[in-house]
Amino acid sequence: MSPQNAETIAAWGLLFLSSEQDRLERFMKLSGLSVAALKSSAHDRTTLAGILDYILSDDGLVLGFAEFAEIDPELPAAARRTLAPEHFE
Repeated sequence: MSPQNAETIAAWGLLFLSSEQDRLERFMKLSGLSVAALKSSAHDRTTLAGILDYILSDDGLVLGFAEFAEIDPELPAAARRTLAPEHFE
């Protein structure tokens, strides 16, 4: 997967989290990010990887995200590996 495709999938992940207030609030609470910090780092690979980490932590989120983004449920994990491959060596 190309880095650009991985970033796009992660950006869709943020849109997915943002589509429900409770889901976004839970992510922000667990990540420790404020709204301002999330906005300013939304294009940072570390933040994008964190978004995917959060989604990948729950099968229900993975399946909901895959349905939301109309993608294969395996793609978020592939995107995560592309964004931070050093964590998978």
